[in-house]
Amino acid sequence: MSSSPSSTQPNKPNNTVIALGNFDGVHLGHQKLLQQAYQLALKKQAHLVVTSFNPHPQAVLNPPHRRLLTLSDQETKIRHILNFGSDPSIKVQVKYLPFDKKMQHLSPDEFLDFLKETFAPLVGIVVGYNFRFGHQRKGEVQDLIQWGAAQHLTIEVTPQVCLPDGRGISTTLIRKALQEGNLSYVKLALGHPYWIRGIVVKGDGRGKDLGFPTANIDQIETELPKPGVYVVRLEEEHQKEAIGFWGVAHYGPLPTLDIETPRLEVHVLECNRDLYNRSVKVHFLHWIRGVVRFTSMIHLKNQIEKDVECAKLWIHQNQQ
Repeated sequence: MSSSPSSTQPNKPNNTVIALGNFDGVHLGHQKLLQQAYQLALKKQAHLVVTSFNPHPQAVLNPPHRRLLTLSDQETKIRHILNFGSDPSIKVQVKYLPFDKKMQHLSPDEFLDFLKETFAPLVGIVVGYNFRFGHQRKGEVQDLIQWGAAQHLTIEVTPQVCLPDGRGISTTLIRKALQEGNLSYVKLALGHPYWIRGIVVKGDGRGKDLGFPTANIDQIETELPKPGVYVVRLEEEHQKEAIGFWGVAHYGPLPTLDIETPRLEVHVLECNRDLYNRSVKVHFLHWIRGVVRFTSMIHLKNQIEKDVECAKLWIHQNQQ
């Protein structure tokens, strides 16, 4: 078992409560689970260990997903998790269990015994309603509850969290909505607009030649939305004060230029700041259109002008 360098390192506790899950994206369902686990830790006068797996089990179990892109990088996930609760008597820690062949082949009972031994003295476990565990995911929530009763442990199960309109919230549904360009659902499910982190690199200058210079974003480690054109908010990181700029982003191939490899390029509005080699966040706010092959560079330029005007109108109507 390894501990993240970004997590707190508490003294050896008398009691431990663990919250189990992958917490990818730390969506509203995850937040409810974390709040419940924090309250249980308060009740038990225990410290809280939020426990996840690295690498993601799906990346190991399903070869096509070995390069699975997550909704949040580890640094961001840990920061979100450690923000829960403010009682100084409760120490919160994030620990990753290595999902290797040994872990993969543990039976449900062996996995639970592993948890009890690893996090001793263990007094409580909090999981989501759909939690599965052990080899081939054979262990179910009811099995965990029965085992906990036999071990005199408190087991709490967080029910499914839904939006006011009844739609459920899950990482799978958020990922699906991103691929459909449904940013409204993603924002509601996460509690904030979806964003990615990357580094601004030099491009080929074609945007500048068209009169619309772009910041080319590279080294992206998380999931990207459906290819298309978006209204975005670009935020420069590692500054004393948050510096943000409105922009129009194009993600995907550039068929008019015969470029098939997807790119993320952001035309930043009203900004002359040099962003090269800067770490930035790109917040995806509004879908404008899909990727289109234009018959000429003139037609492409005309469409970009329309995209910019569309973005400015949306910004004017939605800026607070």
